[in-house]
Amino acid sequence: SLGGDLTNENDKKFSLTGLAIRLTDKISRLRNLLTNGRNFVKGEGMEDTFIDIANYGIIGMLVGRDKWKK
Repeated sequence: SLGGDLTNENDKKFSLTGLAIRLTDKISRLRNLLTNGRNFVKGEGMEDTFIDIANYGIIGMLVGRDKWKK
């Protein structure tokens, strides 16, 4: 929640923006793994990246439904 109050719409939007940025990072990592076969983060392969993407998606849904708790 980035330390904000998720009952406040501006803080909620800020949190969802942060999640979107993290998802973009993970998708870029996945694209690198698929196109270059290279992993720039030691120890994090394709399966780890898919798990991270799924987790951020679930967190986003919980935040959007006002179910996320710090």
